[in-house]
Amino acid sequence: DDIKQQIKVMIENVPPFKLEYLELVDTFSLRTVVNIKEHRSITACIAVFCNDVRLIDNIEILL
Repeated sequence: DDIKQQIKVMIENVPPFKLEYLELVDTFSLRTVVNIKEHRSITACIAVFCNDVRLIDNIEILL
């Protein structure tokens, strides 16, 4: 949850981005990650608005 919070803060500090959602999931099962230390690879699923444009992306994070 600490990493998730850090990502949220970084995005919210970059106007005009507004975070719609952020979820950290296991790259292989796509299940929500509870404890990052139990995974080798996670994926950040994210959606933000930049003014009126909605941007979505899935970013793999190797641990």
